[in-house]
Amino acid sequence: FPDNRIGCLEVVYSSGMEIDTRHYAQDDRVEITGTEGVLWINGGHGRLADTPPLVLYRDSAITSYSDMATGWEQSFILATRHFVDCLADGRQAALSVRDARQVLRFALAAEESGRRRCAVEVQSDD
Repeated sequence: FPDNRIGCLEVVYSSGMEIDTRHYAQDDRVEITGTEGVLWINGGHGRLADTPPLVLYRDSAITSYSDMATGWEQSFILATRHFVDCLADGRQAALSVRDARQVLRFALAAEESGRRRCAVEVQSDD
């Protein structure tokens, strides 16, 4: 990625694993590592462990955040509210059409990679 940023997606298929979930039988976790700390977003769909939904490591300390809505549906609710607010205020949404297309390409490439069982190059608008 530009500006010396790196991204990685890891997907593991575990057909025999039982997962406590209201949605899809999967567990999602995101780790964002910056120059001054790490942010962990835990459990999008499922709950493999009783961990706080948001954990921050900064200045040699770990801070957990739990007082928030955590259902997977929250991403759709909040994204829709953001988009409607941007339309009403005449602002640009956080995710442009170009960005959204690239996210979709990335997701479809991950699926294709799984089908082919090899790396797949992600095309861009450039």
